[in-house]
Amino acid sequence: MNKVLILTIIFILVEFNIHDVAAQHTDYNSQPPMPEAEIKSVDGRPQLLINGELIIPFLSFVNTDADNPKSRIINDRQVYYAAKYGNIHLHQVNTSVWKEKDRWNFSRLDEALMRIVKNDPSGFILLRIDLSRECLTKYYDPTEHVRYADDSYGDQVSIASEVWQSNAMDILTATINYIQGYKAYASRVIGYNFTAGGGREWFQYNFVENGIDISDANMNKFRVWLEKKYDTSPSIDALYDKLKNGWIAGTDRIHYTRVDDPEVLDYLDYYNEMVAEVISKFASLIKKATNRRAIVGIYYGYQLELPDARSGHFALNTILSNKDIDFLTSPVCYQNRNEGGVGAEMTLIDAIQSRGKLYLYECDFRSPHNSLDQYVGEGINRSIANHHYLVQVFRRQLGYQILKGSGGWTYDLVGRGWYDHIDFWKEINHLTELYRSYEQFRPASAPQVVLIVNEEGFKYASDPWKINKYMMNYLRDELYKASVQFGMYTLNDLLEGRIPGSAKLYFMSGMLDVDDNLASKLTKILHQKGKTTVWLWDFGQTPQSIVYRLTGMPLEKTVGGILPIISLTNDGRNKLHIQNNIQYPIEKKNQICFLSPSTKGVEIWGETGKYPTFVSHSVNGSRQIFYASYSIKADLIKSLAKNSGVHVFSQLQDPILANSNMVVFHAAEAGKKQLVFPGKMDVYDYYTNTWHEAAKQVNFSADFSETRFFFYGKREDFTTE
Repeated sequence: MNKVLILTIIFILVEFNIHDVAAQHTDYNSQPPMPEAEIKSVDGRPQLLINGELIIPFLSFVNTDADNPKSRIINDRQVYYAAKYGNIHLHQVNTSVWKEKDRWNFSRLDEALMRIVKNDPSGFILLRIDLSRECLTKYYDPTEHVRYADDSYGDQVSIASEVWQSNAMDILTATINYIQGYKAYASRVIGYNFTAGGGREWFQYNFVENGIDISDANMNKFRVWLEKKYDTSPSIDALYDKLKNGWIAGTDRIHYTRVDDPEVLDYLDYYNEMVAEVISKFASLIKKATNRRAIVGIYYGYQLELPDARSGHFALNTILSNKDIDFLTSPVCYQNRNEGGVGAEMTLIDAIQSRGKLYLYECDFRSPHNSLDQYVGEGINRSIANHHYLVQVFRRQLGYQILKGSGGWTYDLVGRGWYDHIDFWKEINHLTELYRSYEQFRPASAPQVVLIVNEEGFKYASDPWKINKYMMNYLRDELYKASVQFGMYTLNDLLEGRIPGSAKLYFMSGMLDVDDNLASKLTKILHQKGKTTVWLWDFGQTPQSIVYRLTGMPLEKTVGGILPIISLTNDGRNKLHIQNNIQYPIEKKNQICFLSPSTKGVEIWGETGKYPTFVSHSVNGSRQIFYASYSIKADLIKSLAKNSGVHVFSQLQDPILANSNMVVFHAAEAGKKQLVFPGKMDVYDYYTNTWHEAAKQVNFSADFSETRFFFYGKREDFTTE
């Protein structure tokens, strides 16, 4: 039998019809029994299985809360398009259930589920159930409401409210029982995505705009937590001033850490633990009620988007350790997401997948298509300019998912018909078929550059929006522009051996409270021959003796605040082959760390005024680098990567995601491009259907926002009998 290339595009042409949505269920006794869905780790990669069959984890998601009658017609049509033109038979719908007197109202649930039953008879359903929409403040005593330090109230009940938690669990139980009582639903619902809190994404309601929740429900629970820790509850009076309005919190400080704020550190520990406990309690209920036949997930872990521990998203390690949670999701980062942009994730995707859990991108792009009215765009983002760019953006996003083995869904956030377009769904069909074909070729994760995030350390940061954001949100984007194989993990992943051995260059962030035990574990891992570690910005309250153990260098701190702007020395420019494009602009003065005077044997690559602040030292065959700023750009990452033996695919800064046999390229600007490969490779340019045999590099031209896929290795490795 002849060998044929498996990476192909498949077109499906079908007729269109619109179905009405019935408001109530009918008898579906002929339907099959409740499906069994699971996220299973196969060869180290999380995969979605339904009744034992591999399902590509890409879904359609329409806003079934839209009350406009025309929106309902649009939603029906989008489900139908997804199924018939996109070959997508996995859908998410959002709904809420509530009680009226002594009876449950399932009307919204019926409408949401029947939208799929009628418009895609073969469709499976992931139910996004909102636990805050109908648990509004009007149903609760004011002591349960979110309240702020200025005595104003939010529009939601506190996540800490025991009354709300009890009601939410009743809603989950009633919903699952109702679904399992009707085969039309029970045979289709394969999982639950339960939501609550600000944005229905499990962060504290309006914590940035108004500060922490000082409701009786939250503060009473905090006091109980304190009593368990200290036997007697200390005063928390100072807490209210120290953690109010989020945009200005900590901006008057020159000290980066809150060493003098024990009540703040306690509160951040408490709040993140409390949110994780509530999530765990709800997830456990769903798993038990469905006999573990349904997958369970949440919106959580937005540390790369919300770098502030008051959010409640800084218990990611706890969530990832929970066996009742199968997937995590977040919107595509709202920063730099449209045509020509990066389109990155809000959370640590590699940490999620290293625990055998699936990550799903919420692709709520503001499409140029609008079937409802003339308004386009929503929220903080403008719409994508035209259909061509929309296709290129989704090729980028689906390309990331294909390469990583992750998943996602479209989301017409406001029911305007953002994906009400036949050609769009045909494109999705092509991409998901490629995903399916690539399953047999996807290599194990082998990042050469890793970002390590210490979520516990970042809780100590006094000014997260001015500083933490650079070391997580901005640095993540720069890694995409650096054109290296990279991964993003938690500190626990490093300590527990989940970082692949391919890693050569480590960026360590949030190392603000390292004790002797942690230092011993870190030096054992990082002080190995051939590894390079970049210690970013500040060590906080870590003792100087431990800083010396970690870096091999004695560091001191300035007395006053200084802008941490680093200028390369001549030695730095010669060593790194770079001029000065190493940082984003910096506005805030802080105490900064610097190399102690008269230190011998250390290479000084950069200075801040008279202070050596970018220094490198060899320790046991490893290279330890201290970089005394939080702002770092792609050019410097590329230089550090090359010096560490990391392969760099491009000298430009177009967004690139790569693994050991695939590169996803997206053009930040039009022009001539060049990709360089780790040796002479056979390279397949997917969208031009061109093989470049025994090529070290591939030259091509790209239009603005154009997405290209390149598969590289041996040509015979991409064929099948």
